[in-house]
Amino acid sequence: MDAAAPSARECTPWQVVVGIVVAALGVVAAFGLVGAAVGVSVVFAFGEPDEGAMLGLALLLVAGAALAAAAVVAAIRGRGWSRPALFVAAVIAAVAAVLVGQTWLGSVPIVLGAILLWLPASQRWFAARRALRAAAARPARG
Repeated sequence: MDAAAPSARECTPWQVVVGIVVAALGVVAAFGLVGAAVGVSVVFAFGEPDEGAMLGLALLLVAGAALAAAAVVAAIRGRGWSRPALFVAAVIAAVAAVLVGQTWLGSVPIVLGAILLWLPASQRWFAARRALRAAAARPARG
């Protein structure tokens, strides 16, 4: 194992750790609460004129939750695309919450977590992780 890998793991800034935890908790809270409301609405919408709209909203919610979960896992692995994906997931959660009559405040933790992942210390950590991946991908010259 490369000696640089453990040191890159040890110097993870608190902004990254807190950002990932806050975003993950926000995903669970926002998509869980809105998902329950959408689930109840879908059950009662069968046979009604707005059945298609409720099913579309349920699919949007499932896609948003999948994107958010993938973004949190990608952030843990140091992937840079996780930061904008968390913003998109927060927007999806807010839109879904407003459409089912709940407050959009459930998406605030996701946004706060994503903002923490954009701070300068976090950006340096993501850049270092990208450099480590690039160095590991280069073939060794011998």
